[in-house]
Amino acid sequence: MGDVWSVVTTRPNCEMMAVRGLLRQGIASYLPRFRHHTRPDKTVPLFPSYLFVDQFENWRAVLDIRGVGTVITDKLPEREIIRIREQEDETGCIKLPDPFAAGTPVHVTRSRFLGRKRLTSFVEPTMLSGITDGMSGKDRVFVLLRFLGRLVRVPVPKVDLVLGAR
Repeated sequence: MGDVWSVVTTRPNCEMMAVRGLLRQGIASYLPRFRHHTRPDKTVPLFPSYLFVDQFENWRAVLDIRGVGTVITDKLPEREIIRIREQEDETGCIKLPDPFAAGTPVHVTRSRFLGRKRLTSFVEPTMLSGITDGMSGKDRVFVLLRFLGRLVRVPVPKVDLVLGAR
């Protein structure tokens, strides 16, 4: 492998097709992947529609491979590829940290309380800040919210949460 890599764009959802084509041509490539959070048996690209190609002289051959879009002319040092690969687990997937791990401070941006005129007068903005307390299904997180003087464990959709300091 060379000491410089380039970035190649792929057609949407054609990353694996491009990797297989590059492999058939004898061109080294790297497609960082991670495990899908709702389907652990499925892996998805860390950078959708992008992959890394070891420096190669004949770029026309790369562009002719099925699934490849364009070559980005910026060069990437091999140490950056190594840094990404160091984060892979034994299966070759990047291990991403869970942003909503138990004990993480969060703010609820939307909730079933907002939009109900009677309840919104009682709900202060600080009441919509809480701490995560585990997962509730595939796209929900249990959040401990202080409500009416006590902690209440409420399942909240991930899309309605933002990370925040208490």
